[in-house]
Amino acid sequence: MIRDHGLEEQCGSLNSKGCPDANFSLRSALQIRREHDIPTHVLFVDLVKAFDSVNHEFLWLVLSKYGIPRKVIHVIKRMYQDFSLLFTVGNVTEEILYSIGVHQGDNLAPLLFNIFFQAALDSLARVWSSAGLSKPSFRWFPTARSGIPQGRLLRQQRAIGHAFSFEKSLYVDIGTFLFDSRFV
Repeated sequence: MIRDHGLEEQCGSLNSKGCPDANFSLRSALQIRREHDIPTHVLFVDLVKAFDSVNHEFLWLVLSKYGIPRKVIHVIKRMYQDFSLLFTVGNVTEEILYSIGVHQGDNLAPLLFNIFFQAALDSLARVWSSAGLSKPSFRWFPTARSGIPQGRLLRQQRAIGHAFSFEKSLYVDIGTFLFDSRFV
């Protein structure tokens, strides 16, 4: 399922996470790197009309790729099938078929967008990886001497602990991406 493929960095439209979580993670990572005098370059991306840009046919493929059961995908397709918008201006009424975008105001829309966005990020990660872009790395010490977990940079000489990389922080349709180099 989708839990196995990502969304860990996504702090928007998910239970128990929000904008403060995305900001805290990003700020902490930048502060630790600055304290160790390691340059960090950040790319901020804010998608315009993000919920309105989800192509339905691609969405069905993405849902299938991430292991959503066929029956569930079929139900979601039915929700989007034969959906149109009616506009009336004066005496003129126009109908526009709704073939792109998730239904805003629908409780399922944020999850569908997050899954779609995750697929785009997975594709982007493969491109960046093939270009040789490295991810900023850190170490985490779950049992620090003081009893308080502490983070350290991977480049520290005698650092032990669990290595992890932190390269992005997401809040719905806003992505913040960290790089060791400014040449992207």
